[in-house]
Amino acid sequence: APSGTNTLWVQNQSPYYKQICDSIVQLQNGQNVERDLFLQATTSCPYLSIDLSTLALRPCQDAVQVLKYCNNGTVMAQNAYVEVKLDPNLTYDKSTIPAIAKGNNLYRFNIGDLPIDSCAQFTITTKVKCDNSLAGKTLCSTAHIYPDSICTNNDQPKIQTIGNCTGAKIDFLIKNTGTKSMTAGKNYLIIEDDVMFMQGNFQLDGGKSLPISVPAKVGKTYRIIAEQTDPTLGTIATTAFENCNASAAASTGFINQFAQGDDSPFEDIDCRTVTNSYDPNDKQGFPTGVKSAHFIPKNIDIEYMIRFQNTGTDTAFAVVLRDTLSQFLDPTTIIPGASSHIYRFDLLETGIAKFSFFNIKLPHEKADKDGSNGFVKFRIKQRPNNPNGSVIKNHAGIYFDFNDPIITNTTIHTIGENWLLLVPIEEQNIENAEVKIYPNPFSESTTIELKGDYKDLKISILDLNGKLIRSEKFDNQQLIFERNGLNAGLYIYEITSEGKRLQHGKIVVQ
Repeated sequence: APSGTNTLWVQNQSPYYKQICDSIVQLQNGQNVERDLFLQATTSCPYLSIDLSTLALRPCQDAVQVLKYCNNGTVMAQNAYVEVKLDPNLTYDKSTIPAIAKGNNLYRFNIGDLPIDSCAQFTITTKVKCDNSLAGKTLCSTAHIYPDSICTNNDQPKIQTIGNCTGAKIDFLIKNTGTKSMTAGKNYLIIEDDVMFMQGNFQLDGGKSLPISVPAKVGKTYRIIAEQTDPTLGTIATTAFENCNASAAASTGFINQFAQGDDSPFEDIDCRTVTNSYDPNDKQGFPTGVKSAHFIPKNIDIEYMIRFQNTGTDTAFAVVLRDTLSQFLDPTTIIPGASSHIYRFDLLETGIAKFSFFNIKLPHEKADKDGSNGFVKFRIKQRPNNPNGSVIKNHAGIYFDFNDPIITNTTIHTIGENWLLLVPIEEQNIENAEVKIYPNPFSESTTIELKGDYKDLKISILDLNGKLIRSEKFDNQQLIFERNGLNAGLYIYEITSEGKRLQHGKIVVQ
């Protein structure tokens, strides 16, 4: 337990167990208590997880992809396999278990029967494209483990986002892949670099989808984020494109500012920035966050990666990483992830995550430059509902044998909301539809008229921070928009037809 508390707990990663005894034990100072805490299986089902990571990406260099997989379920997973979709700029070379090429840089790896409470990992050696223009750009690969069924509530609505880049535009799609219809609306937004480009809501029947097309400016990064309906799959579904409308001077560094939407245990998305060199003995936190304060929303997971290199003059026989966790993180939710070498994980009672690489025999840099490197990754949840303005700082100490620790850089995340700026109005319209709003300003109601033949019309009202306040559908080309308690002030309106934005502007309530 963290320092200063008198509570012991059991943290289980599977939804298929329940606790059948009281897990809280009150302790007096200096008192030690030993007690068995029991879990009972509620469902007979495997529950697999996958974690994908690589040390670094450099043009024209090998990059080893490490995949760690586990079965945290209640029965053996039979005939399990992993599918890996490599980034188009990565070429498959070899792997430690046989690969089956499926085409389009997709590979299948059969891992066979996987017992409960077991983990293993394998590696894929890839080569980064020999193109120095890749430096600074982000390459993303995806791993998915099967079977991937949830044995409880498997027919619930599930939201998926996909996209197609055609150069001049991006066709996004929000789809409900579940069999049941959504019972309430959810929000989506589209981001250009780190600026909000569009916001709206959706409510889909089972198997139905909402298409949304946006123009792609030269060199820009675009991302769609849709709220997820199934908590077992996380909080969001998201898809992003970097430099869709290709430019040599593309804006870069925006892919990892936002969560990748891979909270589901069955899928992991690893996005790495290509560099010509990198600093050893560092720490990274994903998502990296937006703006200089590194803003992220509350209640999303953070993935940390600690990299180390033996820059000494002799072999290191043991490497120990000690990471003192921020007070805004919940240490009981740590999920140890992929790594370059076998390690032992311990959570110390003072809230320190400890990773021990015993008998690692890590050569020094001059003897073997590539072999002198290592890493470990782990995932952790924030404490529930951290207050806005909370700053999550973290660094790690790296111990090589009996030497003094090397202290990494400090990662920073700031909890906040409404930190996405709104794209200027004149830049947002996809189609310049003729719209009349009168009166504007208005007190009780205003009339909205459109010229042209449009279907599935909807108006959304947003505040100046881009937060959705209200939305209404209308069938004809005219709508009497009632105030209905809307506070006096300046708002942004957005009119869409079949998910395509027609017009955007300002509306004033007196």
